[in-house]
Parts: sequence; structure tokens; C-alpha cells
Amino acid sequence: MCFLVSLFIVLELEKIGVTGIIVSDLGLIDLAKEVRKTIEIHISTQLSSMNSETIKLLKDKCPDCKVCVGGAVLTQEYADMIGADFYGKDALDTVKFAQQIFTN
Repeated sequence: MCFLVSLFIVLELEKIGVTGIIVSDLGLIDLAKEVRKTIEIHISTQLSSMNSETIKLLKDKCPDCKVCVGGAVLTQEYADMIGADFYGKDALDTVKFAQQIFTN
């Protein structure tokens, strides 16, 4: 997505009171944080290149972020190897993990 279009979208979202965004392009993290320092950033499940380098990049950009990976194609061992905070074997596991985060 063009930088100017992305910038326009983030600024327009601020005008209508949006407090968080879901991104599938890691480049948008920097833009969003530069324009709106307090915006909550959530990574889309469409981010398909989840590996140790991606997790390191996420943690560098958002030190407090939690990374959850899972599904049929991944294992607990892989999640541990790449440095994920949580592995969910299915959606229910992931919901339980999210509940722990949001209630603490």
C-alpha cells in the first residue's frame, strides 16, 4: 500500500475515534506508531511469515506485544523454537490465552 494512502487512512481513523488497528504489513506498525503514539496495534492472522525473525521484529517494534501462533500446521515445539509466547492448538486455546492477557 502506498505510504501516503496508509498515512491518510491512519489519520482518518483517528478522526473517527478508532483506538486500535489490525495490520498484516509490518511496515504499517512504524507508520501507525509515528502518527498515533497510543494506538493499539494487533497483528492479523494473515501475516503468514511467522518465524523467529518476524517475532524478533515484532518484539523490537512493540516490546510489550504477545505473540500467539497455532493451528493445524504448527506445533508447540515450533512455537517454542521461534520464540512465540503461546501456542494454541485451536481457536479455543487461543481464546483462553487472550482471556488471561486481558484479565491480568
